[in-house]
Amino acid sequence: MTISLSEFLAQLAANPVLAVTVALTLGVVLVNGWTDAPNAIATCVSTRAMSARSAILMAAVFNFLGVLVMTMVNASVAATIYNMVDFGGNTADALTALCAALVAIVAWATAAWWFGIPTSESHALIAGLSGAAIALHGGFAGINGGEWIKVLYGLVLSTLLGFAFGWAAARLVEFLCKNMDRRRTTGFFGGAQIAGGAAMAFMHGAQDGQKFMGVFMLGIFLANGQDNVTNFQIPLWLMVLCSAVMALGTSIGGYRIIKAVGMDMVKLEKYQGFAADMAGAACLLLSSLTGIPVSTTHTKTRGLGDVYKRQMEQLVREFLPPIDREDIMELSGTIDDVTDSIEDVLLRLYMFNIRTLRPEAQAFAQVIADCCAALKTMMEEFPNFRRSKTIHTQIVEINGLEEQGDKLYTDAMHTLYADASTPVDVMAWTALFDRLEKCCDKCEDVADVVERVILKNS
Repeated sequence: MTISLSEFLAQLAANPVLAVTVALTLGVVLVNGWTDAPNAIATCVSTRAMSARSAILMAAVFNFLGVLVMTMVNASVAATIYNMVDFGGNTADALTALCAALVAIVAWATAAWWFGIPTSESHALIAGLSGAAIALHGGFAGINGGEWIKVLYGLVLSTLLGFAFGWAAARLVEFLCKNMDRRRTTGFFGGAQIAGGAAMAFMHGAQDGQKFMGVFMLGIFLANGQDNVTNFQIPLWLMVLCSAVMALGTSIGGYRIIKAVGMDMVKLEKYQGFAADMAGAACLLLSSLTGIPVSTTHTKTRGLGDVYKRQMEQLVREFLPPIDREDIMELSGTIDDVTDSIEDVLLRLYMFNIRTLRPEAQAFAQVIADCCAALKTMMEEFPNFRRSKTIHTQIVEINGLEEQGDKLYTDAMHTLYADASTPVDVMAWTALFDRLEKCCDKCEDVADVVERVILKNS
């Protein structure tokens, strides 16, 4: 059984209850777009293989293709969600329970998005439907155990397979590229990262798109007083509608989740992002073909987790002699702070629409470049710090450059406030000079950690 677009529009105009149900369902699809869909493209953005805008456009296209192609091949995920609960023979009560479940899902997803939490809308949907059915029946009579067991399979599958595929993919890439110049592989993995993100977006559409289309069809049938429809065909117009709304959600609020998953959770290189994406896509493909509803979020983050584990293991192995794990974590964190502080400067140049650099800013840039060059030399010597004759010289140089940055900051601020600039210029450049000075401070933090580790292990 299916429904044409003209039939749907006619029913929508004549049935206010159906209109409310459709609005709530599309609301759930929208929040899925800004909570779950960004997970697929997070690593592409974090590794700078793509800009956020380009990644969102790619996600929109491949979400639709995933919905279209996989639904034509196998719509078992949609059928699983559709048949997961039984709201009973009273379609009015059933529709009320369905709407209550959708309201709860939207409320929870919005709260999670606000705090930047990468939640699973798949699990929220399943839990919301199950909770509504239990409330309606006053017990578990409305739960279809044969379909619900697939959710448990999905939890295990997304956790274990996501981790296993992430481990295998990272190992394979490292084995194939172990004798290659990393600089030459960067371009390849930049393109491969985009392909991996596209694959993740495709499989997200295949998984989550089907789930919400199953709920959409359930709402239509209940609004029409049909509670016994067991077989149905998803129409093309519904695929297009769900994909468009999902893409809209991603474009509205996706950056928070992109930042949480791709930037805050782990720091990845392009080859590592590619490994995580391909692992997640493989797991989702297997799940979709078997009709098991799994979480895109959990699958992706488990893949990321293993890549991060491999990254840290490699880091530990390459330090000779070994140093404490806590020192490794502190050192990697302070180095990351350097890049973050430089990125903060660039972001504020864009935010404040700075078109002409003050001479003091150019001088600051040179000091920061010298600091980074000294950091590079220092870190190249660090694995052999017990025998190195130059690493202490680099530490002293970085400390001296930081002091030079402090003096430059004082002079720059004096000149800024002495120039009778506009208040906007004063505010913008005050913030920029603060960030520039912080770049020097973060470089010195790295040198301080290195010096402390040397003293501790000498």
